[in-house]
Parts: sequence; C-alpha cells; structure tokens
Amino acid sequence: MEAVLAKDPDVAWSLLEEIEQIDEERRFLDRDKVERIKQSAQDLRDAAKRGEVSVLMRQAYQALNDDPRRTLALVAEIQKADPYARFHEKEESDDLERRAKDNIRRAQEKEKRRRLLIIGGAAIGGLILIALCLFLALGPLREPIRNILGTGETPTPTVTTPPTAAPPTAVSLPGDTRTPTPLPPTDAPTPTPTRAPTVTPTDTPTATPTAETPTPEADAIVKSGGAELRPGCTTWWYPRHTLSAGTELDLLGQHATCSGWVYVGTTDGRMAGWTQVENLELYRSLSGLPSMIPQPTLAPTPDGGGTTPPDCTPGAPLTLDAWPINTFCTSGGWIAEIFVAGHGGDCLYTYRWEDTTWGPMRGSMTFEIESSGYGSAIAGEVYVTSGGQTISAELYVSPPACAP
Repeated sequence: MEAVLAKDPDVAWSLLEEIEQIDEERRFLDRDKVERIKQSAQDLRDAAKRGEVSVLMRQAYQALNDDPRRTLALVAEIQKADPYARFHEKEESDDLERRAKDNIRRAQEKEKRRRLLIIGGAAIGGLILIALCLFLALGPLREPIRNILGTGETPTPTVTTPPTAAPPTAVSLPGDTRTPTPLPPTDAPTPTPTRAPTVTPTDTPTATPTAETPTPEADAIVKSGGAELRPGCTTWWYPRHTLSAGTELDLLGQHATCSGWVYVGTTDGRMAGWTQVENLELYRSLSGLPSMIPQPTLAPTPDGGGTTPPDCTPGAPLTLDAWPINTFCTSGGWIAEIFVAGHGGDCLYTYRWEDTTWGPMRGSMTFEIESSGYGSAIAGEVYVTSGGQTISAELYVSPPACAP
C-alpha cells in the first residue's frame, strides 16, 4: 500500500475505501495504520491540488493581456478544481475574472472603432474623388467663377471710344469778308477705372507644445513576464500571490544572504513578499533598503520523507520548531499551514496535533489546521516523539483578514 501511495495517492485512497467497505468491523486491519495511510494520501492529494491550482493561476495571469478569453477559461478550471478556495484566494480569482472581462470588452470596443474608422475613411475618399471629377469637368468655367467669387461684382464691359480728331481752324482768305463760325467742342473720352489687386492674408504658423513623459511614482514595476510573491527568498516556498505585468511595487527590504531577491509590497498595501529582482523594472537603487530577515528554508531530502535538519545527531536532546507559514480564507472560515521540524533524538520523528498523528518520518513536515470562524484564532500544542522522548511546543496563529 505504501508503494501505491507514493506512486498515485488517488488510487491508494480508492483502495483504502474498498478495504474499509469489505472490513467494516476492522477485524482484519490495523485501524491506526489505515488512518495514517489515509492521512498521508490526503496530504499528497492536497499538495498535488495546490500545485495544480498555482500553475493554473500563473497561466491565467500570463494570458490576461494577450488572451483574456483563455484567462476566463483558466479561472473556471481553478474554481472547478478548488470550489471551496482551500488552495487559492477567492477574491484574487474573482478579481482576475473581472479584469479579463474588462479586457474583452475593451478589445470589442476597439474593434468597433476600427471598423467605423475604415467606413468613415472610405466615405471621405469617395467624396474627394467626386469633387476632383467635378473640378476637372468644370475646367473651362474656372476663370469666370474665380473672378466672381473673388470680387463679388459683375464684370462690366469696357467701351472703346475711337480717337477724336482736332477741330479744324478757320482760315481767312484774301478778300473774304465772312466771319468764321467755330465748330462745337467734341467730348473727351472718359478713362475706365482699374481694380487694385487684393492681398490675401497668410496664416502664421503656431508652435505645437510637446508633452513630457511622466516619471513613475512607484519604486519598481513588474516586467512583461509577471512575478510571484513568496514567504521566503528561495523558490522552495510556494508562491502566495502572482503579479501581472505593469503592477506597481514599493521596495521594502533585502538581506545579504538573498542574492537576486528583494522584499516588496504592492502600492495599495494588500500584498507583500519576496520576489526575484530580474522580474522587475527598478526605479530606485537597492543599496539603501533596510535589512529584513527572511523565513528559514530547509532543503528536501532525496528519499521524499520530508526535510532533514542539518543538525540532526542521533542521541542528542530532542527539540522542536513549529510556526505558521501561510494562512488563507475559505467559504466558512480559514486555514493555517503549519511547519514543524524535530531535532535530536534518533532522527525519526512522530508528530501529533490534538487527535491526529503523523510518522515516524525523517525531518520536517507541514500540515493544515482549519478554523470554522472568520475572527477566531487557532491555539494549541504540537507534540514530537523521538528516541523515547516526547516534547511539545505551544502554537498561536492569528486569523487573516477574511470577509464573511
């Protein structure tokens, strides 16, 4: 059964249900062993489901700008795979769905405007062509029309007066006693007035002001590939949030042991965590940031049995580390993810919370505690047993900000 569990926890879970139906009175089975195997199968199924939801959420953010319809399809898959929002924040998936619908609506409006521009451009081109044809057809009448439109007067024909000869002068002949009679005067021609040319004013060119490019107020902006926020400064930690391209961030801190990582927060104060510097467009130097101590990271062992602390010495006094590493809201309350690690003893540890026991196993493990109320905290003791020794550690987890 352990081999089937390691290969396919879903198959192991189905086999355990068939075994329980066959042996309802538990006459032939070790009930504690069956419960431990079922719990291990459930833990593996939850881990696989969490990874599947995280991948779908990352793909949905990556497709938000380029293919919002695919984002809607991925959000539907997330809601189908995790209907009770155990492995993702429902507010985040709802916001992602709303943003995808907004992008689809804007794309439809943009396409509608583009079609209207094409139709309007074709209509204007047709009108220009008709005007050009009329202009060419009325070529012989252009000059008279231009004269009429330019002066607003009706042209008056000019009458040409033939030249008038000078009046003859009377000459007296010898012996002629008649008095000469002068001829009547001839009217002089009236000069025709000429029109002064009209000066057409020209427009004075106006300088067009150029707009300055605004400088971003945020310390950094997420690049086109997106980014992830994690509790610690290594990829060992599951991403808490996925940031889309263009998200504005504040740089909050760094640590000397976290090369290539920086602690950031969104400008609205809703999300914070460690992310890789290569995914950010920086507008502020990292040298002046305060030092922040990240959560410790333990490397997984090759045999898949949890994580082995580096100071595990058989026979050493037994000690226990226990702290919360993540909290998230559900439809009826909230869930805390707890990390526990034993040290010393015989290096094989059995962990217990209330009536649930895990182990024996090598190294550390994580488990989840569910609260049925939004505002109530989780408090209790977690126990570890190793090498005949048993110790406990008190645990108190404050509730996250969940909307009822």
